This record gives sequence, structure tokens and C-alpha cells, in this order.
Amino acid sequence: MKESGKTSSQLFSYRKFYHEGFNGTFIRPRKVLPPTLLSFRDDYLVLMPLSKNEDPVWSKNLYSDFNFVTICDKNDTRKDCDMHSPRLYNYYELPKKTFDMFNSFCETRAHEQYKVILKMDFDIFIDKQYLYKVIDYMVENHNKRIYFGDPMGRSSDDNNIAMNGKVYGVTSNIISDYCSCTYRKPNTGLEDFWFGYAVGSCVKEKKYNVEDSLLYYHSLEHLIYHKKYQRNNVNYRSGRILFE
Repeated sequence: MKESGKTSSQLFSYRKFYHEGFNGTFIRPRKVLPPTLLSFRDDYLVLMPLSKNEDPVWSKNLYSDFNFVTICDKNDTRKDCDMHSPRLYNYYELPKKTFDMFNSFCETRAHEQYKVILKMDFDIFIDKQYLYKVIDYMVENHNKRIYFGDPMGRSSDDNNIAMNGKVYGVTSNIISDYCSCTYRKPNTGLEDFWFGYAVGSCVKEKKYNVEDSLLYYHSLEHLIYHKKYQRNNVNYRSGRILFE
């Protein structure tokens, strides 16, 4: 029989240890570590817009294994802000903030470094193993135009779908499409609707075939917690709800 060339520890899924109390050798199953988002660090980027009431230090500790940047308002001087918006906005002008945020990609072409771009709110708590699977799938299929999220609306004129702004993601070729189209500056309203409708209209202008058009990827909402998380002895709340 031909030898495999492997040691016994490689052939069998256990590791040995010496037990002093019984003066003998025992075994344990090999420890299998779950995959983490660190393995995709160069393939995706998370954008997290923050208001002055939202704490970047909390986000950076909670999501220390994410590759993400915080985007603060123009006059926010906190040291943990990675980027700043070019102007100020009130809550009802957030479409303008989203417009400026994605236009910064068009100016710098920074999105071309990544296969997937996600936008995430501060007041979200998400199952990381689930997010790993989402990003894994999108990175593997980054040549497609995948738009991930929780569908929250459809435009009445051309049936473009918008994903809820708590978290959504796109493959970077969608941002490339976005940068090649022309838009009016948005006014007031919901930034999630504005982005979804803008992207949908832009991709339709390209007249791609069905395979190259937008593919909608519905999130599993029971693994995404927005503004609050309650389980056992944990009672977590965050976001504007605390000021209402």
C-alpha cells in the first residue's frame, strides 16, 4: 500500500494533549474556526454615514473586523471620522448626503479597488456569519450587477426597486454604471428610495440583456436588527429612537 506521506495528526481530526492528573495522553477534536470577514478585507468596503449624535468609536469596536469607513458631516471634528461630507444636511436632506457620498466614488474611482460596496446605518446589529455569506456570494459573483437588501418600495413609473437604507450593498460595477449616468440633485425625501431609483433608471438606460441587468438579492431580515436587539439578558437600543 502506498504511503500518504501524512502524519497521524493530519490524517485524523483530533489533537493530542497530556493530562497530568491521569498521567496519560488524551485527545480533543480539532478546533474549527468559523470564517470571518477579515478574509475579504480587500474585496469589499462598508460606508457608514454618521450624524453628530452617533458614536464612531462604538462602531469601530463593534465592527472591528469590517473594512469600513465612517462618513461624518462637514463640521464634525471628531478624530474617529474617516471622511467628511462636502456640505451640511438636516434629516430631511439625506438624499443629498447619499448623492454626495456616491459621487465621491465617481471623482476618485475608489470603488474600482473593491468588488462589493455596502452602505450600513449606525443603528444596526447584524449577524456576522450571515454577512460573511452575503459578501462571499457577492464577491464570487462580482461580475454580475447584484443589489442586496430589504426591498422597501417600487417606483410607480418604471418599477425600479429600492432597498431599505439600514443596510444595502451593490457589486462595484453598479457604481461604475452610476458614475456614467447624469442625475438631478435630489431635494428632500428618503435617501434609500433615491439611490434605488437612480441606480435602477441608470442600468435600464444601458439596455443590458437580462443576464447583465440588475439582480435583486433579498436579505434575511431575522438576522438583521434595526435600532434594537432584545434576547436573554441583552436589551440594546440605538439610533434616533433614543431622542424621540
